[in-house]
Amino acid sequence: MFHVKHKQVYLTTLENFPKMCYNILCMKKRLFIAFSIPVICILIAVAMVYNYAIKEKTVQFYEPANYQAIFLSNGQVYFGKVAKDSGTWIILEDVYYLQNEKTILDSGTDQNQLKLVKMGSELHGPESKMQINRTLVSFIENLRSDSKVVKAMADLNK
Repeated sequence: MFHVKHKQVYLTTLENFPKMCYNILCMKKRLFIAFSIPVICILIAVAMVYNYAIKEKTVQFYEPANYQAIFLSNGQVYFGKVAKDSGTWIILEDVYYLQNEKTILDSGTDQNQLKLVKMGSELHGPESKMQINRTLVSFIENLRSDSKVVKAMADLNK
């Protein structure tokens, strides 16, 4: 078989076969790279849109002026104002929590009482602001302005 290339005639023989295979492989490699780059770019774009859509599906029903109760999976409850919810972290400001206090009555029996504590009054002196990992949150509730907890928080601030 004869091939014409640049006004020269090449005879396809066993001598030229390795060179032809190399040329075909190089051409396939270039085509693979040429098609791979756009496919990778499209996949990255789809992943970014999907990630953005997931974050946007996080329903944020927080009333900025009101307090929220955040119930964690370990049973702890924090009260405060949600400043930011990124989908991964919740920033809670003006934080309060419940502390169990054991008192002994005159009759000698123990009585457990829950006490509302403002964060920042602890020995190590933290700020009244905290960051909570969203995976630890069981659920969040908005608190009414007439709730006992909100009234207790107002009394602590006086």
